[in-house]
Amino acid sequence: MKTTSSECSTATSDGNGSSGERDYIQHKVDCDILLKFGSSTSSLNKITGKPRGFCANKDCDAFLCKRCKDSHSLIPLRTENDKCTWKTAKIERFCRECYKSTNILDFSRKSDVIEPQDVEKPRSGVTIVFLHGAGGCRASYHVHSQALADQHGHRGITVDLAGHGTRWDEKCTMENCLGAVKEALHEHGIKTSQEEAAEERYTFLCGGSWGGFIGYYIMEELSEYFCGAIFEGSTIDITQKKSWLYWKAITKVLSHSSSYNQMKFVRRKWSRANLLFSLETKFACGIYGKADPFGAIEKWNFWESIPNINCPCLFLLGTDDKEGYDKKTHKKIISLLPQREKCVTKFFPGGDHLYSSTEKHFTVW
Repeated sequence: MKTTSSECSTATSDGNGSSGERDYIQHKVDCDILLKFGSSTSSLNKITGKPRGFCANKDCDAFLCKRCKDSHSLIPLRTENDKCTWKTAKIERFCRECYKSTNILDFSRKSDVIEPQDVEKPRSGVTIVFLHGAGGCRASYHVHSQALADQHGHRGITVDLAGHGTRWDEKCTMENCLGAVKEALHEHGIKTSQEEAAEERYTFLCGGSWGGFIGYYIMEELSEYFCGAIFEGSTIDITQKKSWLYWKAITKVLSHSSSYNQMKFVRRKWSRANLLFSLETKFACGIYGKADPFGAIEKWNFWESIPNINCPCLFLLGTDDKEGYDKKTHKKIISLLPQREKCVTKFFPGGDHLYSSTEKHFTVW
């Protein structure tokens, strides 16, 4: 795709002469000036061979000004990445349109269905709806869902929550996240659990990290659709000041950082995980830290939702997960569940908050 050289990747106009319109015009003027006078003396980008400040797509001439040059960054998923290391994998900067076309997400839809690849293998009748964590997107669970589909015949539906992935322009609120799940259920023909059971089909919800807390809320609001739930690394008391300040501090840093710096921050944290796995679930689809996901649940007391989750629950926890597992909170959550006797907890010895992204624990997961 060829773009005009003066196109800025983030400037948008509301077209009504407002302050947003004036800001857009000034931003575009700044980009044009820098393009004309600044690019010729810029050092060359080793990846693209073009002057720094341009979109990393070799077929695109979009110039990225100081304000927008770090707004859309990712590590492209390429065939040579299987030989890459964390040290050599490069974070690249793109204009808005090339970011979307390079991204492994299909921006024409907001959820994906993962079906078993072996047509001769019988389907299990199970559908699992996956909710990603803070800053992630529906690709976070693609590899997990495909493994469950291939090994057990389960169907997976991965959903972009508000403010994340292809919903990056939506405000991240609990209501909008609820709407995203409703839309996915309707789009993919999921009926109530009673109607599904009559046809020997069963729907489960799986939420990881922040997505698990959204999952508690979804299970309360849409309980008629699910016959069970899976919560991964979501058993800390976010109503306690210590836990809340920890997560709020991280999301605050991300929300005030550029896309490029968010990638650098998360890359350091994910350096223990398998690189190719991480590209397919995180880095080739971008980081969406500006959504302020914990601001969305700040005024919500999740303890009021727990007693309304009237179904069997599975908890997946890393024993060394300081971000998502607290022993006391975990026991309290189970004690409040109406069907506590049908709840199961699976511990992953030595696993941290990213345990399911490591080769050691993924196969067990």
